[in-house]
Amino acid sequence: MNVKNLRKMSRKDLIEILLMMSKENDALKEELKEKSEIIEERKIIATKTGSIASASLKINKVFETAQKAADEYLENVKKLEKQYKLECKRLEKEREKLKNSKENNNVVKKVTISEPIKIEKTKEKTENRTLIKEKTKKVLDKSKKIINKVAFVEKGKKSKKDNKNKKITKKNVSKNKQKNK
Repeated sequence: MNVKNLRKMSRKDLIEILLMMSKENDALKEELKEKSEIIEERKIIATKTGSIASASLKINKVFETAQKAADEYLENVKKLEKQYKLECKRLEKEREKLKNSKENNNVVKKVTISEPIKIEKTKEKTENRTLIKEKTKKVLDKSKKIINKVAFVEKGKKSKKDNKNKKITKKNVSKNKQKNK
């Protein structure tokens, strides 16, 4: 409206215009407040999502290094197991040679007493290492399952929050339409 039209209007009309404009101003302020709250919620969600993602990356790196260490350990156990088996075979062959030789009859008696003990000890060591290897695999499998569960739960929380935000924005849009009518 221009100034001439306003001067021609009565006081009553001017007051009505002022009331209408103040109501409109209040409605716009309320709408601005609601939109700024929604923006703040989304900022919080975005920062939480970033922190969750970085935490999961850190966890993944920890488990990757643990997996590498476990793999190296298992390789070493396998190598040692092969070495012990070869040593056992060598000792058994040596014992057989000594048994067959008639010249070293006294030596054979000493070797036959000590060799089975050495063989048993090496067998026990290899069995212990295989048990440790199996336990390590189980622990790693459990930790991987836990990581997957945590990631799934975090994903579910994120989608629930997104759904709530969508509902809030739909309500705001419907309120604004009703006010404008």
